[in-house]
Amino acid sequence: SRISNSNILSTEPFYKAYMNTECLQKAKHSNIVLTRGVGFDHIDVHTSSYNGITIAKIIGKNVVSVPEIEFVEILSGPTNVARSTSSLKND
Repeated sequence: SRISNSNILSTEPFYKAYMNTECLQKAKHSNIVLTRGVGFDHIDVHTSSYNGITIAKIIGKNVVSVPEIEFVEILSGPTNVARSTSSLKND
């Protein structure tokens, strides 16, 4: 698989590519995980540390996107924008 041959992994919390224990154990050659999202809840920090994989955040990625998401959530109220976005991603 591509994960087992990759030196660098890249992820963000809005994609379904979470760096969980199973994924990180397959990453035999990886030494760094880059995240473009807010926080690290989509990466198994314990397994990364145990396997010697550094976690690094790409700063500035969310300077615009986080306020945009929050603004949409404020305006959406009862219109279920989040549910609509989820259905679009699944189609």
